[in-house]
Amino acid sequence: MAGKKENLKSLFTNTRTRVIIVFTAILLITAVTIGYFKFKSASQSVGGSAVSGTPGIQSIPGALNPTVQYAKLQQIQNVDQAKSALKTGGSAIPTIIKTQALG
Repeated sequence: MAGKKENLKSLFTNTRTRVIIVFTAILLITAVTIGYFKFKSASQSVGGSAVSGTPGIQSIPGALNPTVQYAKLQQIQNVDQAKSALKTGGSAIPTIIKTQALG
């Protein structure tokens, strides 16, 4: 047991070794403290969100009475977007059109 005490005592008598030990201890304590606070804040759940209102939408695409030409062009665009999404692996949201306008 006395040998271990002497070894520790001799480590702290050397200035270079003492600086390295103190610097390492400070670095370790800092890293543990930062890690603790990072993980503590990450484990807290995020609260819900609320929307105050919706924007004033003046028109809805495809609603009311679109012309036959508009409906056909919109259908072509919807199909083109779907094909493009299929090729790239993305997604496409089609514009809803009244089906009787195509008739």
